[in-house]
Amino acid sequence: MIKIWDFFANFLGIFILVWVIAYHYAMADPKYEETHARDTSIVESK
Repeated sequence: MIKIWDFFANFLGIFILVWVIAYHYAMADPKYEETHARDTSIVESK
């Protein structure tokens, strides 16, 4: 039972790590920079 939990915890940790790295690269992509800047300017104008 404990080995199953260890496997699940390790898988979840690796999944979150990969997700955070992929999210960072997606947000750092210049293709998304214009959309992101426009969204922040909308928030600041309110």
